[in-house]
Amino acid sequence: MAVEAGDGRKEESAETQLLEFTDSSAERVLKLIKEEFPKKVIEMNKFLNSDFFKAKWLDEVKAESNVLNSKQASQTNEQPATNHETRGKRKRLTSDQDTSMNMNHSQPTEMSSNKSLKELIAAMKPRITKLVEETNLIKIWILLMIPKIEDGNNFGVSVQEEILEEVRAVEQEGAVYFDEISKYHSTRAKIVSKIFKYPFIEDYRDTLTEIDEKEWLHLQLVCKEVRNHYNVLFDLITKNWEKLICPRSSNADTMF
Repeated sequence: MAVEAGDGRKEESAETQLLEFTDSSAERVLKLIKEEFPKKVIEMNKFLNSDFFKAKWLDEVKAESNVLNSKQASQTNEQPATNHETRGKRKRLTSDQDTSMNMNHSQPTEMSSNKSLKELIAAMKPRITKLVEETNLIKIWILLMIPKIEDGNNFGVSVQEEILEEVRAVEQEGAVYFDEISKYHSTRAKIVSKIFKYPFIEDYRDTLTEIDEKEWLHLQLVCKEVRNHYNVLFDLITKNWEKLICPRSSNADTMF
């Protein structure tokens, strides 16, 4: 229904605009499932075979961690303490160094992130964002197709609800991937601060290398999970297409 605007033009009612939005969303979902999801699986496989996930990229990740480690290790030439007097001198020296670093603003106060990992994270984020956006669209599409509550003949509705739960789970996992990236940066920052404060403790430097390597492995796993999500959703939805689009009718046409 059209509503006449103040200048004489006719504007569509909110209800009409809502129906148009729903129809366009349904068309978008059909294209996603039928055409784009299979392409996404192939694309993620190609991404997994890119340089990002080859051994030489991991070597670069480790190399950048070791640069910081070697710089900080070179700041202290002290020998291991052999008696109480030496340990006491070290303690006083460390305290003096900490005080000096806090007061001397000319010393470097910025430490860059691992550039190789940042590049990989930047390549992964748009793919994760797409997964979350697309599953959110499919979720609302399924919700709008669920028929009104009635007694009996609810098997198709159960199918819709099962698929909906899977879609919701994928959407939530996509959001978790972002949270894990921020946790990596937070954890790494804490270790870097420890390295600056205690450059003579080798375990902190080793921990930094391990954290960076672990993040590289984790991102590889996330990439595989994104690919698997697309594959599973495509398989689940297409196998149950008739019940999904027409849960209380046996005369539904298939999409394919």
